[in-house]
Amino acid sequence: TAIDFTVDVEHWRSRLTERQRESAMWNYAMFLVGEEAVARTLTPVLDANLEYPQQVFLTTQIVDEARHHVFFDRFMREVAGQGSDTQSTLDAMERHLTWGFQQVFAELDRISDALRKKHRDRALLAQMITLYHVLIEGTLAIPGQHFIQRYVEKLEILPGFSTGIANVSRDEARHVAFGIKFLGELVASSKECRAAAIEMLDR
Repeated sequence: TAIDFTVDVEHWRSRLTERQRESAMWNYAMFLVGEEAVARTLTPVLDANLEYPQQVFLTTQIVDEARHHVFFDRFMREVAGQGSDTQSTLDAMERHLTWGFQQVFAELDRISDALRKKHRDRALLAQMITLYHVLIEGTLAIPGQHFIQRYVEKLEILPGFSTGIANVSRDEARHVAFGIKFLGELVASSKECRAAAIEMLDR
């Protein structure tokens, strides 16, 4: 909330072409909706019979994801002029979401709901960590964030957004490192967890 978007508003209007604005909307919309989804779907992992240090870390991660959503929500509303409140801004993003994005996040909802119902199922936990930390954060989010950072820095635009996305990237790197370590432990502990993680990657 401390990020100042005053210059970003001016850049959005005068330094970007219509095509650049539309491309940015498409890209940033997936981050806004994605951050809301990951903040909402991580809580079942906390109930999955974890050790205390893992619970503590994941609690900090949920806070991070919620903060990321607030950042993208502010940008979309204050700079891009999308929506008048959190829900209407989310609703305005629907037209920008790709088929692939929708499929991946539908799978996240499915696995999250299954883990909520069977919180002691280690194979489901392995699938959740594979999808959430490795695929969504490690394979989709971090490369996308790095692309955005390079783009805005090269064009010397959107300084508030540039500051925010750098903060988001720093958090996500920490999340992925945790997920890789945790998934490694799950896979090493059980052939069932290994098979479940591979099944998720294949799907």
